[in-house]
Amino acid sequence: MLVNVAILLALLVAMDVTIGWAGERYMRWLNQKPRNGDAALVNYSLNAAVPDVAILGSSTAICHYDPDIIHDSLWAWQKKDYSVFNMGISNQRLTYDYYGLKCLLDRTTPSIVIADVWATYIGNDPSLSFYAFMPYANINPNIKEMLKSHNQLTFMTKSNLYCFNTEIIKLVLSAFKSSGENVYLKSKVEIKEVIKQTEKDTTSLLPLSIEEFDAMLALAKARDVRLFVVMSPTLRSSDTTSLSYRYIKERCAVENIPFLDYSNDEKYYQTHYFRDRSHLNYYGAELFTQELMKDVKKYILTKEND
Repeated sequence: MLVNVAILLALLVAMDVTIGWAGERYMRWLNQKPRNGDAALVNYSLNAAVPDVAILGSSTAICHYDPDIIHDSLWAWQKKDYSVFNMGISNQRLTYDYYGLKCLLDRTTPSIVIADVWATYIGNDPSLSFYAFMPYANINPNIKEMLKSHNQLTFMTKSNLYCFNTEIIKLVLSAFKSSGENVYLKSKVEIKEVIKQTEKDTTSLLPLSIEEFDAMLALAKARDVRLFVVMSPTLRSSDTTSLSYRYIKERCAVENIPFLDYSNDEKYYQTHYFRDRSHLNYYGAELFTQELMKDVKKYILTKEND
């Protein structure tokens, strides 16, 4: 009986080690280029992307920033062929942006990083889709640190069988996905009615979220990265009196990091510019990205002339 148990345990350990070894090499192969699909993009963003300009954030990051406009604007201005990559992942929060930046800076030093935020960005909901990051718990030290800081690093995460189980099918299917370079959702759907609502933020500021936001700003400054904290246009969650909004604005001012707020810009309040209450469509994103790049260039020029 004991011999059989020992053999079974040995087989499980061997299988676990094999899956970890094969999984790491498979993801390295997968990361030769960005591919469509959430799992592939999480993998590429955390472990391979080396852009000159990076965009961090959630679904608004994916929908609101046109990489081609950013590229062309910088080319016309500086005649440099900056690569632009959108690292935004739907349903993520501040934690992903901070650790996504840490992962990025381990590989490269981008010229510009845009962090897309919203009024409740430093509210009391630090939750994220931790299952999407589990495959990297034993591969990427930054992800291991992230999971540990949010009490998601358990005895089970030592097992490759457990970590890869959450995303293995998505990662395998990613091999058959087409290129996902310059991730950007070009929706031309138009919302039927524009009703601007200010959703009052009643959340408190979670100490860990404050710590991660401060660390993100400090990390960018330490590596001499031009970080732009941007609140893009939306029809919801633009409470400028909220604790979160005020903290973002005040902390950016203290650290001398530009905070660009377009959330209450009335020029966007048209059905032509939104696909739903939270997201710009293609037409809105085109206008917004053009306006953003004007302000980015203006800020850079001001700093260079100081």
